[in-house]
Amino acid sequence: MEVPEVVIHVVHYGMVEQMSLASTEYGKGVSEFEKAGTYANTLARGKASSGERSSYCFECKVNEVKPLGDQGGAGNLVICEVLVAHVNEGIFDDHGVIDPYKTRCVARLGGDWYSRASGDSLFKIPNRSVPSE
Repeated sequence: MEVPEVVIHVVHYGMVEQMSLASTEYGKGVSEFEKAGTYANTLARGKASSGERSSYCFECKVNEVKPLGDQGGAGNLVICEVLVAHVNEGIFDDHGVIDPYKTRCVARLGGDWYSRASGDSLFKIPNRSVPSE
């Protein structure tokens, strides 16, 4: 049996409408990429497809799917192993580190709700690890 693969995208605010359209349920054989007005491309491993303009995405192997209920609104917890990570070079700062102000990440919440990680919602807490004995 072939192990299923998925691509997990971290998308930016400029493509939130397309993300919403791509997450709509369509009939078998309908391309969510076409419906969203974007296109698919084959990634490094050559199996899963990806939208072209994500800030970064992860090609993954599905290890387990756990149902979270059988009532309306219930979903599944999909446990994956990252095989390859792709990062848009435009989100790096001058030191080669991902700049969260450049990623303009969005998250899908529930129903029609989304969240944007940008501007004043970003903050930094220095890592103050305790030295080992």
